[in-house]
Amino acid sequence: MRKRIIALLLALILTVGLLPTVALAADAQPDVQVSKSDDNLNLVKTIKKAGENYTVTLESWATGTVTSSSTPVPMDIILLLDQSGSMNSDFTSSSSVEYNRLYKRNQKIYEDYRARLYIYNGSGYVKVSVEKETILFSKDKFTYTWSGGSYVSYGERDYPDMTFYYQSTNSSKTTKIAALKSAVRSFIGKVNEEATSKNVEHRVAIVGFASTKSGKKYKNTELLSTQNEVNYANANASNYEDALVSAKTEKKRLSTAIDRLDANDDTYPEYGFDMANKIFAQHPIQAGDNRQRVVIMFTDGYPAPANTDNFNVGMANNAINNAKRCKDNNAKVYTIGIFDGADPSASIENYSQNGWLNEAVAANRYMHFSSSNYPSAMALNNGGTKGEGNFYFAASNADALNDIFDTISEEISTDTTELDDSATIIDNIPGNFAIPEDAKNITLKVAKFQKDGTFATATTAPTTVTAEHKDGTVTVTGFNFSDEWCGLNESDQPHGSKLIIEFTIHHNNYGGTQPTNAGASIKDEAGKEVIKVDDPTVPVTISKPDDVFTQANEKTYDGTGFDIFDEVAKKADDLANGTNNAFVDIEVKITVEGTDYIYTISKGQQSGTWKQTASPKTSPNVKDEDKNGTPEAYEYPVTITFKDAAEDSTASNSTTATAKFTINYAEAKVKANDKNKKATEADPDFDATVTGMVNDEDATQKLTYTISRTDADDNTVGDHQTITPIGDTYQNNYKVTYETGTLTITKDDTTEIELIIVGNTLEQTYNGQVHTANNYKVTYPAGTSSTDFQIVTSKTASISATDVKTTAEGTVDADGRYMMGLTAEDFTVTSEKYGKIKVTYTDGWLKITPIAITLKSGSDTKTYDGVALTKNEVTVISGSFVSDEGLDYNVTGSQTVVGTSKNTYNYAAKAGTTLTNYTITQEEGDLTVTLPDLTARPNVIVNCVNTEVPAHTEKNTSLTNADHYTVSTEATKVDGQSAYTRTITLTEAGKNHFISSEYVPEYGSHTPATNGNVTEITMTYSEVNGEWEWRASHTNFLLNVECTTPTVEVDLGTLIKKDFSAKSDSKPIPNGNYTFTAQIFAANDTWQQVGESPVYTGTATLNGAASGAAFDFGSSRNTTLASGTHRYLVKEEHGGETIDGITYDSTVYRLTITVSEDGTQPNVQIEAEPQASVLSVQSVAFDKTITFTNTYSEKKDPGKNTIDFSDFVFKVLTKTGDRSFNGAEFTATVDGWKVNQYDVMSARVIKTHFVDLQPVTLKATFTADTPFENDKAYRGFMGDKLTVTAGRYLFLIDEINDGQTNITYDESKYWLNLGFVENAEGEVSLAGQRVRKFVDGDTYETVLALEDSEWMIVDTSISPVYFENTIDTGKDDYYPIIIPTIINKDTGMLNKTDHFAYVIGYPDGTVHPNGQITRAEVATIFFRLLRDEVRDGAFTTSNTYSDVAYGKWYNNPISTMSALGIITGYPDGTFKPNKPITRAEFAAIAARFDETQSGKSATFSDVIGHWAAKEIGIAYYNDWIKGYPDGTFKPDQNITRAEAMTLINRVLERKPESPADLLTNMNKWTDNLDTSKWYYLDVQEATNSHGYTRKTFNYELWRQMLPDPDWSRYER
Repeated sequence: MRKRIIALLLALILTVGLLPTVALAADAQPDVQVSKSDDNLNLVKTIKKAGENYTVTLESWATGTVTSSSTPVPMDIILLLDQSGSMNSDFTSSSSVEYNRLYKRNQKIYEDYRARLYIYNGSGYVKVSVEKETILFSKDKFTYTWSGGSYVSYGERDYPDMTFYYQSTNSSKTTKIAALKSAVRSFIGKVNEEATSKNVEHRVAIVGFASTKSGKKYKNTELLSTQNEVNYANANASNYEDALVSAKTEKKRLSTAIDRLDANDDTYPEYGFDMANKIFAQHPIQAGDNRQRVVIMFTDGYPAPANTDNFNVGMANNAINNAKRCKDNNAKVYTIGIFDGADPSASIENYSQNGWLNEAVAANRYMHFSSSNYPSAMALNNGGTKGEGNFYFAASNADALNDIFDTISEEISTDTTELDDSATIIDNIPGNFAIPEDAKNITLKVAKFQKDGTFATATTAPTTVTAEHKDGTVTVTGFNFSDEWCGLNESDQPHGSKLIIEFTIHHNNYGGTQPTNAGASIKDEAGKEVIKVDDPTVPVTISKPDDVFTQANEKTYDGTGFDIFDEVAKKADDLANGTNNAFVDIEVKITVEGTDYIYTISKGQQSGTWKQTASPKTSPNVKDEDKNGTPEAYEYPVTITFKDAAEDSTASNSTTATAKFTINYAEAKVKANDKNKKATEADPDFDATVTGMVNDEDATQKLTYTISRTDADDNTVGDHQTITPIGDTYQNNYKVTYETGTLTITKDDTTEIELIIVGNTLEQTYNGQVHTANNYKVTYPAGTSSTDFQIVTSKTASISATDVKTTAEGTVDADGRYMMGLTAEDFTVTSEKYGKIKVTYTDGWLKITPIAITLKSGSDTKTYDGVALTKNEVTVISGSFVSDEGLDYNVTGSQTVVGTSKNTYNYAAKAGTTLTNYTITQEEGDLTVTLPDLTARPNVIVNCVNTEVPAHTEKNTSLTNADHYTVSTEATKVDGQSAYTRTITLTEAGKNHFISSEYVPEYGSHTPATNGNVTEITMTYSEVNGEWEWRASHTNFLLNVECTTPTVEVDLGTLIKKDFSAKSDSKPIPNGNYTFTAQIFAANDTWQQVGESPVYTGTATLNGAASGAAFDFGSSRNTTLASGTHRYLVKEEHGGETIDGITYDSTVYRLTITVSEDGTQPNVQIEAEPQASVLSVQSVAFDKTITFTNTYSEKKDPGKNTIDFSDFVFKVLTKTGDRSFNGAEFTATVDGWKVNQYDVMSARVIKTHFVDLQPVTLKATFTADTPFENDKAYRGFMGDKLTVTAGRYLFLIDEINDGQTNITYDESKYWLNLGFVENAEGEVSLAGQRVRKFVDGDTYETVLALEDSEWMIVDTSISPVYFENTIDTGKDDYYPIIIPTIINKDTGMLNKTDHFAYVIGYPDGTVHPNGQITRAEVATIFFRLLRDEVRDGAFTTSNTYSDVAYGKWYNNPISTMSALGIITGYPDGTFKPNKPITRAEFAAIAARFDETQSGKSATFSDVIGHWAAKEIGIAYYNDWIKGYPDGTFKPDQNITRAEAMTLINRVLERKPESPADLLTNMNKWTDNLDTSKWYYLDVQEATNSHGYTRKTFNYELWRQMLPDPDWSRYER
């Protein structure tokens, strides 16, 4: 840095003028001052005495620009270079003039660019001239002048605030990649030159970026400065470590790396930044390592996916985010753009409006945000605050690019800095001085420079200037020496100010001449010392020494005295710690028996030496002439002196004291020894043990004492006798304590004696009360009594019980005794006289005996009535129960049939009753049922039937007395019934009523009698309406007997005849037999036919035409009729055409024959049916006849046609889903009837007859090749064709449901009504057709009877039957929410950069992690995850779903996502927003994010063959999903909200590593507070908006909480 001579002269004048006169007389302690001036910088330090303290004043100012040269800082430089395919395009062309923006300081512009300097005035470039002027006391002045304007800038190293350009001429053609290589090679050369010349360890890495993973496998995205090129996909930690190489020694490798640059493929800068971070991670900056980091990113294009030049916001955001990680790693990030529109000065606002992206603005914004211009930028929509400096450059040609790299090289390699507000003023306070606790406020002031060269009165410094005192160092920062230079400016006015720092210190030692500070200095931003003043010293008053001998030296008697040198030296050393005596010498003098001994500690030492070599000693004995236990001290006089250690100083200070030495008593103990004896023996000799004697001194020589016991006459057995030693306490240097011993007297333990103990007993009958047997009796040995023994039991000699004793199985114990449970071992017997005692014991007991009880059930009798006889009664006949005790009885005895049985019963104890307390005997009563009165006789009614006549008119006769029948006396039980039977036998008188051989079995239920045998009948004793009596079946007997009745014969052949003739227009009747049949049916009084079969059938066989031919009724021709009225219906068998050419008579006749009581000629009446008028009502003698008239006409074969149902029945198939259609087949059935209509009685009544047709099965087949138009296909149902003649036909058509789960069947049925007519030529054609939908309750009769216009056949137009079905090929049923393949990692439709909350909790503070997630919630989540421009561009509130109404919270997300084609609904027009999503469905969604759609098959046991097996495998292979510990995935189980959030976070690569990576002020949920839960981190990640940095390749670190996006704008 050039020094200005004038500035130095002024600085010298100011410095001399400001220095005060310093007096050096030490006694007055004058002010001490030191100062220094260097390179326009001045520093003055003044020390003033202020009472007990000293005031330190620092003054500093600059008289011009102050710079600092520092040792170059080693740098790690990473070059991120675009090597996409567009880098092969031309960059400069021949003979072109270009203007390039200039990024240089004033001095550099003046020196190198003033000849080609221009400014742009809006219409063109204008030449600029530059003039430089050196100004005294100020920065140099640079004046820029051009036509129409000028600009002034100050400072050689300052940048102008104007945009200047320099002119360059391109005379050769080159490519962008070639220009880049040239510029980088030049840049590397300069870095290498500085590293070599200044011996600084710069390191460089070169990285190329181009393609992404998809398809290209990160082609051209690689580490270039490694030994060999390493692709991004394959790079490991070792490769990233190898990529950063020495700029000094690896110039050749770096040159090779530049040669490897190869233009190809796309532009993905995010991977370049990611590789830079990984290189930094392998080269961490260690603590104390002053190393800087620089990243230079170069690109020629937008961040854009393959095959497109469109700016991709997602890729840009990823790059910005990764660049921020570099900045967070303390790297300066430069960006260089050479793409069209690259302009660092252009506005970067309004890059996106109304969903439209301004790519040019967005590109410049992206370059700014990626650089250090915006240190905290995280995304295009989150740039943070702009920082200082300029880190984004743009170039349009090779020269400009070279210049940019040259500029960056200068900026990062400069070794001079101006002394600005980053400078630090430091004053280090040594250990001998400190700032007092009450004076730590450091005063900061400034004094303005005045025109006369002096400074004005000081005022308080700006708040930007701050001071700190820490660990003995005063540090002041924030004063800008460059801005506050002192002097006259260009206007000859005073400029600048000086800084004044003032604080108080005090010394913390014994005084002496010493430095007040370790020296004041000023350091630059890099910590280099720019200026320093010398260390001043000041004489400090000597302190008065402390008396360290106030406490006497003590020790316990050990046979030796004190070493006086050792003890005094220890005390003296306590005065010195090396710091407090840093500037004084310490001297200690002690006088012993008239001789002086001196101990000296030199300054700064912690111990000293004795002047003499031999040490005196004190007496070894305790000094205690009164023997009162308080020793006295041996005392010696002492003088302590502090002397100033400075050679020219005589200052000192002294203190007198007394050294004391005390020897205390040693402690000894006399312990009497324990002794034993028998009660009858004499006392033994007593002695003692002595402990505590010093140096094994003989106690017998030092100590005197006596020993005796308490009571010499007491020989009671025990340990109660005490042996006591007695003597003086203080004897011959010892303090003596005395301890007693014990004399033990023992008893006689050689003679054994025996005690016999027997427990008491008690036996009682159970009475519900508690009984107790207790205590025992003792038999003592002869010659002893109870007073000689003490008996103690460990258990109580007592037993109590209430109940009879039982076994473990609950039965009565055979022995029945409760034992006390004692043994001889439970007795402890002691005696003062005897020591050997034997105990014999017999246990006591208690016995409870049970009460005897006898029970008996009741007896009863009754006449048989089919109902069981019971007697619910049990009586106690002997004994009694205690108090409220007793039994509950269950009587089970029962007798229904005639006979006797025992009245059985059982019992159970009542509550509170124990059965084992009683002995119970059971007796049973009898239950008897008897037969009823056998003399009772039934009323028998006999029905009389005449078997000779057809009519079965009944005639009754009663047999009411015993003359006609007898009844058996014995009754027989009927198996399985509550009944008995008896037999009725007809007597001789009753034999007239017998059953003939023509007996018809259905008229009776018993065997008919033959040849006059007696008929037996059974009657039953049974109950009817509560009454029991003997009766026959039903009410009475039914006995069929033959009765004599009047009859008459009727010849049916004379009544029914046949007329047969040919029609007048017909040919004669052909020869041949023609048979006709007439049928006669019985009828009741209302002319209703009785029975299905005719009672008489007759035939008439004719060979041709005939008139009045009789019908032959065979054996029934002459029919016998009984008296009375007989009614018949007569008709011809066939009512339709049964023989070709013959028309049958369909008339039905009513025939009435009345026979009189006497059997005379019957009356015959005939009428047509159902006409009301009577054809003939008269009495005749069989001359009235019924004639059936038939005609014949020749007829051709009927015409025929066929029905092809494929013309009438169709299948409409709608296909949903996106899986392949593999074909389908559908089945329909057709039931049909032909409708015959004919006239009855001159066509006045229409009768309908239905003829069943053969059912037809139809098939509609769709193959995999069937074409679908708009997802619909049509097919006719195919099947057998039906041949028909003229007439009307009715068909019912129904589709069969085959049960295929992916098909929705049409449940409708349809009626098809077809009419066919035959023309004169015999051709049959369709006359009309109608279709009607089947309605519940329809039959073919009711449908045909409909008369409405929509049903009757009116025309021949075809109106087909359509069965409409839907088949789902897999999309809608399995995963109806579909993420299209366009949404993957590279298209950027999803916002993966901004980590905002995409799940919102509930109002109650919960988030329901284990709750289910619905289709609506899934749609809303992905709606929020879209990029803003995508979401805004497609936003809509309209949809076609019937269950997603406008105004619902989920309407807008579902509508928008449907409009994008991301989600779809169901074929029925619904979306089912509240339906939960399954794990398989969500896995399928996740799989769509893998653009390769390839992965390993999942090995889960329950997904093999599952529809989503492939998708689950893809998601599993990408580590997005997990299974369960049992090896299953549970694909059809509903996914929980926590599982969904976890899966989404994995797809978006959002994951903190641990709770420590989160922030304390985040949203917290009451049901997600347990940090040990597997889903805790994922739920917090999904529910909190936050800024972040990449902690590692896989994890993130939260940096700040961000506001949640305003989703309300999408809820309108």
